[in-house]
Amino acid sequence: MHERTAHPSTTPTTASMTTRVKAEKVKRPVVSASGTSEEWTYFAQRWSEYKQATRLTGEDIIFQLLECCDEALRKDLTRSFRNLTSHDEPTLLGHIKSLVVRQENEMVARLQLQQMMQDRDEPVRAFSARLKGQANVC
Repeated sequence: MHERTAHPSTTPTTASMTTRVKAEKVKRPVVSASGTSEEWTYFAQRWSEYKQATRLTGEDIIFQLLECCDEALRKDLTRSFRNLTSHDEPTLLGHIKSLVVRQENEMVARLQLQQMMQDRDEPVRAFSARLKGQANVC
């Protein structure tokens, strides 16, 4: 009795143990020059998810968005638009998009969609995803 009250056990009981799972940090999306409109759409979606997951606000949004750009794109942005941190997010996204996305003729995209075929060892789901991605460009 004396031992239990004067010298309590240091091993935790199952009731006092709480298990916390530490979630993995969300990876910042990366964008580089000379992409397609499909790749831009993918980046924009990833950026939106990243912003939400990291709860970015204010000027942190601008700084993190600039950090998404690879070095060559960042240099091009600085050369073309100067003072990047003074822009708001939609304007900065527009500037980035103007340097990233090659302008594509819609008819060329439709022709590419018509000519798409499933590769020999390509799973049906992967081919379906490629088709849907190309269709979004049209």
